[in-house]
Amino acid sequence: MRFNLFKKLSIFLLLTIVLVGLMFTGLERAQASGPYPNGVFDVGEEIFDDLFLEGSNVRLAGTVHGMVFAFGEIITIEKTAVVDDDAFLFGNQIIVEEGAVLKGNLVIGGQNAQVLTTVDRSLFVGAATLELKDQAKVSHNLMFGGFHLETSTDSTIGRNVYAGNYQSILNGQVGQNVRIGAAAVRLNGSVCGNVELDVDSSVESDNGMQYWYTYLQQAGIPEPIESGLVLGDSAKIDGQLTYTSPSVVFGLENSNIEGGIVYQTPQPENIVEAERQQINITYRNPLLKRLGNILRSFISLILIGGLVVWLLPKLLKETAAKAAEKPVNSAGVGLVSMIVVYIGGGMLFGLLVFLSIFFGLLSLGGLGRAVFFFGFTSLAWCVSSFTIFMVFISKLVVAYWLGSLVMSKTMASSQYKMAITLLIGITIVVLVSAIPFVGWLVSLAVTLIGLGAMWFYYKERRSHLAVVETE
Repeated sequence: MRFNLFKKLSIFLLLTIVLVGLMFTGLERAQASGPYPNGVFDVGEEIFDDLFLEGSNVRLAGTVHGMVFAFGEIITIEKTAVVDDDAFLFGNQIIVEEGAVLKGNLVIGGQNAQVLTTVDRSLFVGAATLELKDQAKVSHNLMFGGFHLETSTDSTIGRNVYAGNYQSILNGQVGQNVRIGAAAVRLNGSVCGNVELDVDSSVESDNGMQYWYTYLQQAGIPEPIESGLVLGDSAKIDGQLTYTSPSVVFGLENSNIEGGIVYQTPQPENIVEAERQQINITYRNPLLKRLGNILRSFISLILIGGLVVWLLPKLLKETAAKAAEKPVNSAGVGLVSMIVVYIGGGMLFGLLVFLSIFFGLLSLGGLGRAVFFFGFTSLAWCVSSFTIFMVFISKLVVAYWLGSLVMSKTMASSQYKMAITLLIGITIVVLVSAIPFVGWLVSLAVTLIGLGAMWFYYKERRSHLAVVETE
């Protein structure tokens, strides 16, 4: 069933936001440090940077020329608030009042959320409940994961609605399409595009929901409605209605649906998996796949090798000589270099994230973003360059060494000897690396030896330059 994956992923990802948000609400008794110790950014206050607020009762009423990060038990974005960038709100009760100006995206993670104003971009919510009141307007998309979603009659969503939850009640207007995976869907408003629904009405026989409702009430969750799909008298769909359900919903043909109705029955997961396996067995050819990999690897090495022979012939010869001189030592150094670059790169990335957050907490968000941008760009360039050397150049070094062993006994000197030597070596490396079961070990050994040889060449070259400078 094509909606199942969407529903599961949306609920998992967005409820992860909820859990992260609730982790911070455990700090509600602790007061935030910095210029706003009570988590209050009052009317008339203005900041030309990112703003971090934390407290048991967070209030934002001033003007922020940057992003907002708020963590607390109760978070209120008051009607006088202006936020020029994205806002991230994590708490138990979150209210965005009518009149608040939000010029970026709004991301909410928590228990209960109410939006009564205009969001100039998209709204992302992972919460138990989300209510869009009559004054609410989302200019772009709404994505929701949780239990209860409800939009009021005069609310507007400019583009699309994506939701994975238990019940969705849409009373307002949607400018484009609706895609929802839920147990209960009530559509009373208008949709200018298509509506695609996966309605799992089979939960109607489950009394477990009523059992848990006593506890759900404490979280501010409204009473569950009856599962299934219902279109109200005022519902209007300009496009097509496609719904997947265990049973046909009667009476939809009398609704105002311009593009017609498509009904689909859910397909059991075991049947879907069996079909996928059958497709793989029928059409997948391991031999052709292996030949394709060999051909791609061969062509890539030939193209890059041609550039190296043309531009850096001396470098290739001397590096290959190092591989022939110290193959075992080169392999060891190559292994160490891989560990240092990738593990060290991961640690440096974590440090960049930490510094960015640290500067943000000091109200130095601009500096934090600059550190992260330039640091990440430099780190990505270094790691990418090393990866290119590891995947291609290291193999060319060993290939030239192996080709030299063959050519030294079979061919006299000529102007094409270097190119032919490299071609023979590449052929040997590619074919041996393609041997089943052991080919990957050969490929790994070639990569490690080539990396180590490049390191020994660099070290010797650097020592030689140092001696020349001292003279």
